[in-house]
Amino acid sequence: MTITLPHIRMNLLKIICSNVIVLIHHCMGKGESKTLLTHDAYYPEYVPDQQPWHVACRLCLQRSGSLVMVSSSEEIQKLNRFLRSLNITQPVWIESAGTFQKNGPPDIYMLEFPVRPHRKSARLRHKFPNMEALTVCAHLQLDPTCHGLSTVFSYASSFIKEFQLQARITGNDPVHLALLVHGSNTTYITGFPSDASWHFVCASWVGNSGKWVIWVDGTVVGSGNSLNSTNHIEGDGLFMIGQDQETYGGYNGDEALCGNVTQLYMWDRLLVDTEIQSMENLCSPVPSGLFFKWNESALEIETSLQTRRGSSPCQGSKIQPQDQLVISGLYPSLRHNSSIISPKTCVAFDPASGKLINNLCSTLRGSVCLFPKEQLDFGFPGTSFFSQVSNEIHSKPHANVTSFPENDLTRHVSLLSAILRVMDIKADIITHSDLLYLTETIEKANQLNITAVPTEVFMSMIRNCLELVSRLISPDMAEHWEDLIAQGNYLGPLTMLENIDKVLWRLADVFWIEHKSFTMSTKNMDIHLEPRRLAQMSCGCVFKPSVHGSQFSSHDEILIPESEIQRVFSLGHKEVMLIHTYYSNLLEMLSRLEVKTLADQQADKRHHIGQLATAVISATVRDVSRAENVPVSVQYTLSSGIVAEYSKQVSPVCVFWNIIVSCPKGGSYKCLVQ
Repeated sequence: MTITLPHIRMNLLKIICSNVIVLIHHCMGKGESKTLLTHDAYYPEYVPDQQPWHVACRLCLQRSGSLVMVSSSEEIQKLNRFLRSLNITQPVWIESAGTFQKNGPPDIYMLEFPVRPHRKSARLRHKFPNMEALTVCAHLQLDPTCHGLSTVFSYASSFIKEFQLQARITGNDPVHLALLVHGSNTTYITGFPSDASWHFVCASWVGNSGKWVIWVDGTVVGSGNSLNSTNHIEGDGLFMIGQDQETYGGYNGDEALCGNVTQLYMWDRLLVDTEIQSMENLCSPVPSGLFFKWNESALEIETSLQTRRGSSPCQGSKIQPQDQLVISGLYPSLRHNSSIISPKTCVAFDPASGKLINNLCSTLRGSVCLFPKEQLDFGFPGTSFFSQVSNEIHSKPHANVTSFPENDLTRHVSLLSAILRVMDIKADIITHSDLLYLTETIEKANQLNITAVPTEVFMSMIRNCLELVSRLISPDMAEHWEDLIAQGNYLGPLTMLENIDKVLWRLADVFWIEHKSFTMSTKNMDIHLEPRRLAQMSCGCVFKPSVHGSQFSSHDEILIPESEIQRVFSLGHKEVMLIHTYYSNLLEMLSRLEVKTLADQQADKRHHIGQLATAVISATVRDVSRAENVPVSVQYTLSSGIVAEYSKQVSPVCVFWNIIVSCPKGGSYKCLVQ
């Protein structure tokens, strides 16, 4: 028979949670280098982190850039104007002229792997023979903030891990390395400092003795014998950069590489120490036994993996060590008296005086990095949709950001604006690869530096992010989410709610300074932020989505009771931002993703089996001064008028849980609730 469930009121559910998410389910039988500032191909960016010179330099390198260098009065004036446009008046670290010698234009092909988990990789287009010995060398730059295991490369044949190098990052400890051959691995050995710098890493193995050696920057860091001495490495395998092959050609993004790789070479023999040192000094591979040479055409690259061209990180291209600065041509008055500049002093630029100064390298200062403008291409997938986005970026700059200095945030605003414009007219050409890139774009927005950024630019980024998320959780995107989940690349649309939370926390921190409220309504969600100065007798706080958007039910609301507000006050939280969100169309999105199977119908009777039948509503209390969320109890009312066919009377069940934590990996839209 057909039954109609009437409007339902559920009140006084008291559960402690820092970010409250409430849903109603109904049981219906279904489960749920250093380059000049004036160079057209580069752009400067101010880094506000107060760091010693060498740390500032590494921060730039970590993002594939370098400290800015100035060597003429014109460049000094441009640097000064750039800093003054950001109201920067304190000295900043820069690079000294003449520290490095660049050999020609940037022409080395580099692979840039993001923070994991991810499924980005590069495969070698090479037919491998059986190998009784093997040496692999590459230049490697790891992200020191990406803790855990990073797979530098893996070679697999017939479901067996034949040859693999892994790096392990733990806190501030040095990076540890381990070599795996035919399923057996060495212990993890100390490799190099976790300093975001480039390092030259080589790994060798010989079959008849099982001898293995690992070198870092020309020096042996580990060696041994009897590592699978009775086996050769089988041919006809698959060599992948950046992924651990759980099976032949299949992988788990949890151990993917976080960092950059370039100039990977392979030999069919064991190299000796002098050959490794020679390559480090001469920046040229040893020809004897070389069977794979780094070449862009020899790589099959996953479409969303970012690549770029840059100068070789080989140590032999540098004529001075990085921690010993020798000034050359920067100060005419010191040209004949450079001995007075200590190796422990570094160059800074003082915007107040418009002059270059020397400071102890250990002084804590901000800095100015320089990045190649080719990064403006954002490593787009090679799809029709992003071809349109690229054209939009170059043909229609965003009006709100063109008057401000170029940096990561302004470029991201331009990217988001171009994406939204293309979605307005070409949403039907989006593929699941495009969807994956769009989700990563939103995640990157949460990591952008917003210090010394104009409010107009920041707000443009926030509004564009929220609008994009609203479109991605639209029921019209269900088919693309289904394809993406099937690929194992993403948990599902509900994980976008976590990204929204992070965006709103940052927005709350900014808006509290001006004690402003914020409201935004889109087709699929409603958002409201409100500042509150609490007092002993503060009243409760209620959020009714219908007040802010006509498409919402007048019955729906979430209430933080007066007793809870007083409890928050008694804990010492005097000034807070209340963050409310309401997602109105998740029912339709999730119902399109669900597949009714016999297994679903015979699910464990200990769990509530049902279908999301209304909305998601949430309340967060954020103490901005402490940059933390405060757990609270809530009362809520949600309504539903769902129509269902069922053989007997159905009783509604109200369910309360944290979506992000409770959902199993691989399908967050189907959750079992205890």
